[in-house]
Amino acid sequence: MTRDAPPSNAERRAAACQVALDLARDLGFEPLHAGTLMRARLLEPMALMWINLAIPLGHGRGIAFGLLRR
Repeated sequence: MTRDAPPSNAERRAAACQVALDLARDLGFEPLHAGTLMRARLLEPMALMWINLAIPLGHGRGIAFGLLRR
């Protein structure tokens, strides 16, 4: 009996990334792959900035950051 090898870590990461991109697209966003999970730590300062703009500075929760391309 021959068994297929289990997927590698790289294959699992690529599949998980594709699921996340597809989910964002299905929700109406234009997903942008920003690199490995190590870059996720860069999101926390952006979230803190959003919270500061939305709540203490009174801009409300309907604001969002955007990416502009030239």
